[in-house]
Amino acid sequence: MASDEKSKVLERLKAYNFNETTLTEHLIDTLAKYSYNTHTTTYIKDEQKIKKANYNPALKLGERWHLDSVDHRIPTEKERAAFNKNHNQDKYGASGKIADTSWHIVAEDLNYLKVSFRFEPNGLPELFSFLGKCIGYAYFNKKTKKLERAQFINEEPVRFHIFQVKDLEVNIYYSFNTAKKKYFVDKEVAELSISLLGNKVQVKEICRFSNYKKVK
Repeated sequence: MASDEKSKVLERLKAYNFNETTLTEHLIDTLAKYSYNTHTTTYIKDEQKIKKANYNPALKLGERWHLDSVDHRIPTEKERAAFNKNHNQDKYGASGKIADTSWHIVAEDLNYLKVSFRFEPNGLPELFSFLGKCIGYAYFNKKTKKLERAQFINEEPVRFHIFQVKDLEVNIYYSFNTAKKKYFVDKEVAELSISLLGNKVQVKEICRFSNYKKVK
């Protein structure tokens, strides 16, 4: 019964040039075929930190991510070590599988189709393990026939990077390359609430992706 629901949803989404790997490819190093650059700005209270990095799936696992700069300077060894610990997945096995029973059309109007889904927790790499405690929603524009964004909202406390988080929302924005017939991630926006010295603090992280090149 569950697989029938999944089949019906995915069949409906073929009109949007969508398949299941659209939501998983950029999460799993072993699925990636494109190199790219990232520009991440993290806002905490009145402070901000800017990190520039690049990703190359042609390199071996554990060496694909490289931190280029932090606040426009060369990263310290401590900063590189922390970045590598978070980003450089050095093991095979992560699948990014979406649970078959989780596919549902949850809302539809003249403009948008909204689909819910959930990742299987044991199939996620450590960097994205928090997604295993989130409900996911994909938003499809019915006029353009394209996926616009995926949204993740936590249902229990999670660890996001170095933060223990009670409230988290992540939005991933996509663009469709007509020539390649493929979706690419343009931007990820994470908004979260953390406790800092006993006070509730809002954190916002914006990561922009650019310079995609096929290397595999």
